Amino acid sequence: MQAAVQQCLEHTVSADKAVRKQAEEQLRHAEGDAGFSLILLAITADNSAALGARQAGAVYFKNLVKQRWTDDERPLPPADKEAVKAGLLGLMVSVPELVQRQLSEAISTISTSDFPEQWPSLLPELVNKLGTAASAREWGLVNGLLLTCTAMFRPYRHEFKSDALFTKIKYVLAHLQEPLLQLAKGMGQQLEATSLTSPADARGAGVLLTCLETATEVHISLASQELPEYFEDHMGEWMGVFQAALDPVL
Repeated sequence: MQAAVQQCLEHTVSADKAVRKQAEEQLRHAEGDAGFSLILLAITADNSAALGARQAGAVYFKNLVKQRWTDDERPLPPADKEAVKAGLLGLMVSVPELVQRQLSEAISTISTSDFPEQWPSLLPELVNKLGTAASAREWGLVNGLLLTCTAMFRPYRHEFKSDALFTKIKYVLAHLQEPLLQLAKGMGQQLEATSLTSPADARGAGVLLTCLETATEVHISLASQELPEYFEDHMGEWMGVFQAALDPVL
């Protein structure tokens, strides 16, 4: 079935309107099949598949999640949902950036309903992968993971104050507040030590600056309702991070 679904995905970008329409109809019909969402992810993960097919699979998966993850009338099978949550973040960090963005959006959508109670492994796994990527200086991946955090936590800025909201923020802080600061400090120190004497240095500094800006977005989301005690206790260190981010601009 995976080969048939992949062919349909490839046909959805055909110049022939009739071919596109038939492929879209076949995919809509297959949506109700158990395992369909996992087939989409398998295509997305397949390094031998054309990038266009992988991206189409990721986009279709993202839209499927938006439409049916919490739909009581057309729900995804519970076993499929658990399998998706078990493997989605690991897949996101292994695919090309264009595909990664689609999966990041899917993670954010699922987290709206399932995080943290029904997806307790998400944040510890995310923090672990952030640390691994930073140690390897894979800054593009670091930024992708931070963008996922931003998408997950940005709604906290605007939600009405409630015990449920503060419980969720407290949970996130317990896992992320120290790793986020250490990550931001490390990136700030490397940015300050980077020479801008060559185009390669300038490109590297640009990537680090982007990561710092995204880390700052996460900080803002977690501090918008009220300043967490940890952030207050380490305000001097955070100010140093912000200064490191501003210096190249100034």
